Amino acid sequence: MFSMYRPINACPWPPYTVQPGDTVLLLVDKFKVYWRDILWWNPSIANISTIVVGQQLCIPRGICPPGSFSYTVKPGDTLYQLALYFEVPLARLQQANPRINPNLLQVGQVICIPDSTPYKGYPFPRHARGAYCWPAPVWG
Repeated sequence: MFSMYRPINACPWPPYTVQPGDTVLLLVDKFKVYWRDILWWNPSIANISTIVVGQQLCIPRGICPPGSFSYTVKPGDTLYQLALYFEVPLARLQQANPRINPNLLQVGQVICIPDSTPYKGYPFPRHARGAYCWPAPVWG
């Protein structure tokens, strides 16, 4: 079942140690992330003005964590089709994208594809599983 909650201690990026003068808004500018994403990955932050020097934070770096790549949803895409295409278990794809509703993908939405490499082209299976293939006859 899809969950909006991330596992505890599941930060996929190296932790960031808060330095003197740091604020959440400064980190937003420094790492080019949304402040809500910083708060979401760090439930110990009660509000954006309560970070402490020496505190370890999970700061998203880029759209997707290391070992993943971003994919922009195209018309007709479903999470299930993308899981098949990129050969990633559906549960792993959902885990890598905890803030999306798998039943309501939006065209243009950017999602993370974990444990895979980018492949150019439209999402069709790279090879057919469980299908029978044989050469087509050549006439003429």
